[in-house]
Amino acid sequence: ERVAGVISENPWFSLGDREEANKKEPDKHYHYLVLGGQVPCNVDASYGEIKPGDWLTTSPTPGHAMKAADKSRTHGALIGKALEGLKEGKGIILILAKDG
Repeated sequence: ERVAGVISENPWFSLGDREEANKKEPDKHYHYLVLGGQVPCNVDASYGEIKPGDWLTTSPTPGHAMKAADKSRTHGALIGKALEGLKEGKGIILILAKDG
């Protein structure tokens, strides 16, 4: 229930100036929390094939999402909706991150 969004190195839109932040702290590698919109997401299809339109939730695989097979158990843990599919294994797919 403690899911906020997807972490991304390269969001399409961000609030704040990454270049300015990098000048201040050049040794840090900044990531952004994506709260809505399209974003690449690490997914694990070992728990079920992911098809476009499937809701995604947290996965036992750290840093990965999985298909939300039982939406009634995902209150507060939905990450977004798959825009692409993955039949098996791990990969990166484009998702529509859940807004709020």
